[in-house]
Amino acid sequence: MDCLESDREALDDFRKGLTDSENHLSSWHGNLSFNYFNRIPIPKFFESLEKVQYLNLANAGFAGTIPPNLGNMSALRYLNISSANLKLAVDNVEWVSGLTCLKYLALDFVDLSMAGSDWIAALNVLPHLTELHLSFCNLYDSISDLKSVNFSSLAVIDLSFNHISSKFPNWVVNISSIAYVDLGGNKLHGRIPLGLSELPNLQFLDLSSNYLYASSFQLFRGSWKNLEALYLSSNHVHGKLPASIGNMTSLSDLSLSDCKIDGTFPSSIGKLCSLEYLDFFQSNLTGSLPEVLVGADNCFSKSPFPLLQFLMLGDNQLVGKLPNWLGELQNLVILSLHSNLFHGSIPASFGSLKQLTEIYLNQNQLNGTLPDGLGQLSKLSYLDVSSNYLTGTIPTSWGMLSNLSSLDVSFNPIIECLHFNSMQLICLHAMWVLRFQPGFNIKDISLGKIPNSFKVGDLGRIDLSFNNFEGPIPIPSGAVQILNLSNNKFSSTITEKIFFPGILFISLAGNQLTGPIPDSIGEMQFIVGKLTCLQTLHLRNNNISGELPLSFQKLSSLETLDVGENRLTGEIPEWIGNDLSHLRILVLRSNAFSGGLPSTITNLSYLLAENHLTGAIPASLDNIKAMTEVKNSNQYLHYVMRENVYYEENILVNTKGETLRFTKTISLLTCIDLSGNRLHGVIPEIITNLAGLVVLNLSSNYLTGQIPSRISELRQLSSFDFSSNMFSGPIPPSMSSLSFLGYLNLSDNNLSGRIPFSGQLSTFQASSFACNPGLCGVPLVVPCPGDYPTTSSSNEDDVNHGYNYSVDYWFYSIIGLGFGVGISVPYFVFVIQRSWGAVYFSIEDNTVDKLLDVINIAVLHFRNYSRSR
Repeated sequence: MDCLESDREALDDFRKGLTDSENHLSSWHGNLSFNYFNRIPIPKFFESLEKVQYLNLANAGFAGTIPPNLGNMSALRYLNISSANLKLAVDNVEWVSGLTCLKYLALDFVDLSMAGSDWIAALNVLPHLTELHLSFCNLYDSISDLKSVNFSSLAVIDLSFNHISSKFPNWVVNISSIAYVDLGGNKLHGRIPLGLSELPNLQFLDLSSNYLYASSFQLFRGSWKNLEALYLSSNHVHGKLPASIGNMTSLSDLSLSDCKIDGTFPSSIGKLCSLEYLDFFQSNLTGSLPEVLVGADNCFSKSPFPLLQFLMLGDNQLVGKLPNWLGELQNLVILSLHSNLFHGSIPASFGSLKQLTEIYLNQNQLNGTLPDGLGQLSKLSYLDVSSNYLTGTIPTSWGMLSNLSSLDVSFNPIIECLHFNSMQLICLHAMWVLRFQPGFNIKDISLGKIPNSFKVGDLGRIDLSFNNFEGPIPIPSGAVQILNLSNNKFSSTITEKIFFPGILFISLAGNQLTGPIPDSIGEMQFIVGKLTCLQTLHLRNNNISGELPLSFQKLSSLETLDVGENRLTGEIPEWIGNDLSHLRILVLRSNAFSGGLPSTITNLSYLLAENHLTGAIPASLDNIKAMTEVKNSNQYLHYVMRENVYYEENILVNTKGETLRFTKTISLLTCIDLSGNRLHGVIPEIITNLAGLVVLNLSSNYLTGQIPSRISELRQLSSFDFSSNMFSGPIPPSMSSLSFLGYLNLSDNNLSGRIPFSGQLSTFQASSFACNPGLCGVPLVVPCPGDYPTTSSSNEDDVNHGYNYSVDYWFYSIIGLGFGVGISVPYFVFVIQRSWGAVYFSIEDNTVDKLLDVINIAVLHFRNYSRSR
């Protein structure tokens, strides 16, 4: 802070007057930024510092409203009051107009939503202003209304990430000194001024994420003499890219992602030797990449894009083979070519790109084998070649990729990789496969065994799911948070050794595991907290037998327990509802559980079963709190660890007559599935209190009584299956008001009476009501007592005859009216001009004769069609 001695004394007095019990001001310095003033207001005494020229209060811990008396600091040249998280606010900015010497103003993250519509006019009176920073300020008003520009010295303007809704401010084009313009993340609309390309000092332009439009052919024919960075992504920039784009030789960053570019990738872009960042993601490019880039020989390295680090061409419609020049980009860090139509092999020259950390070639039509040279990319961390036509095996040279954290080779037709049967290959991969990075993920591995124990560091995730690994369950030696070994061919008993301290997620689903679940889980003394962190346990679709171990009640954080499709027996224990208070998903279906349904289950969103349960449905179902409230917002269930390691929860649900997998919308689903058991008795009326219920399946039991009359109060129901029971009585008419109901099955019961075929119920076919001897009415063919009998065939003939007569009458009437109008109009004309009449009527006679023949044929066909109905 540049100020007089008297000003310094005033500031020191201010500091001494503060209460600082935690010694936050021990690092006090003249520049007040990044201090911590514990959310106190900015002191008003600053107005007395009339000689201060530099004031930096950025991120200093102030809060509240910025005092307008700061406008009295008339000598200020630099003012930075940028905040964090909108803790500071401004009622109006009129006070800024008093800072006539100001050159630098930064109010980033200061809430200016209450500043009114004149804020830009107030700033326009500052003739010496060179830098203006107002990003993330909640600005809403127009900035295009300035009639004259007074801050003609402006070089930097940053109004990014606001809500400014206006046309592009043309006054910017009139400021020849402007060098940096950032208006990205607003709601600007209209045309991008072509005059921007002629600004002699413009170096940085960001207009991304707006509603602006421009012809790329016209836009890139401008001068852009000194432009270094151009961001136009997520606008309506359309048309072909001209060859003149290669004239922007100062350009280092170019982003046209999410635009509507037509045509091919221009070869002249090779002239941009300074390019470091090139982003054409999802920009509608077509054709093939040029085999040769024009002008690349003029670059200092005699090779294309010698400085390029990021090349983003994913999600376009590019075709052809990958050109050789891609293998010459020696500084490339990220290569993204996914979701195109490239074919041919992966160039071996990719192995020379030593700086590469990420390669995305997925969702193309590449064929051939994986090149050995990729094993030389020591910095490579992400490699995705999934959804291609690659064959062969992963080269053994890839064992040197010690930094590889994610490899996806899935959805390739014959690929075989990671032959763990080879002990030699295990050694080669020891630094790669067996020392995973946080979040290692291998998909579609096809062969071999994994060693019973392999060394790993502290990981976020190990995902070896959907492969053909076999043998016993492998035990990582280090701690993990997510362990997914699902959908393989592991065949052994479950070992307690996979339950690591701090583990959140375990999935062994879809294997060939046998034997009981170890009773020691939850009791293991070597586990700190006794697995209190475990949130998800998937054991579905194995051959696990025995009972649910009592030790499961110690899994106090468990939210998902899926043991469906096994051979578990015994009764469902009472402690599931008492001790697992966080349990939201319980899957017990397709086992051999017996006994009644415990009344203690009160905290579940999902209840799935297909067992040998007996007894009645408990009357305490209304205690299931998660089902008593309608869910209007989706809470995406996923578990996030350090370094972006996460797992998304998923579950299989039997709904609408089929089994569906739910992931992102799982929290919107509440389901009761007790189908395929031996339950008996009536449905408790209290079930109608479950207002949030989406799926209700009680099919294939021995339930009796009537469908509850208040069933229509379950307004969120989308799937309702009561089939194959012994329900009796009528279908409640109120069910027709269930507007979300998309699947209904009441077949194979003893229901009776007329089907209330109205509202939503009128959308279902007869199969939804079949095999109920007492039901009648539409859509069944069985009439109800008092209905009119169907008409005889003779009556139908009479009706058809009357119908045909009516059709013929109206048909001829309309045709006659049309002819009358068409002929009468020219008739009156020809009465006036008789010389035209002779010619016209001779032509008309011939035309009418032909037209009548056509009409007679059409009438005949129409009558035959009507009788066939």
